[in-house]
Amino acid sequence: SFNIWSSVKLFGRWGIFDFIADVSTNFLLPSGGIAICLFAGLVLKPKDVFGTQGSLSPQLFFIWRLMMWGIAPCAIFIVMVTSLKDM
Repeated sequence: SFNIWSSVKLFGRWGIFDFIADVSTNFLLPSGGIAICLFAGLVLKPKDVFGTQGSLSPQLFFIWRLMMWGIAPCAIFIVMVTSLKDM
C-alpha cells in the first residue's frame, strides 16, 4: 500500500493500509472486548472465574457479573461509536 498500490483509495478516502488499520482498531478490537465481557458475565460460573478458594462473597460476585455483563460492554460500545464517528 506504500509502493505501487499507494494511489489506490478505498471509498475515495483511505489507502489499503489505512483502511485495514482503522477497521481493526476502531471496530474489531472493541467488538472482541464486548464479546469477551458478555461471555465472562453470562457464561462463566464463580468457581471458573475465581477458582475453588471460595474467598469471594456472593455480593461481590454479583457486582463483578453486573460490571462484566452490563456496564463494561456499554462503555466499550460508547467508545467504539465515538471512534467510528471520528473516522
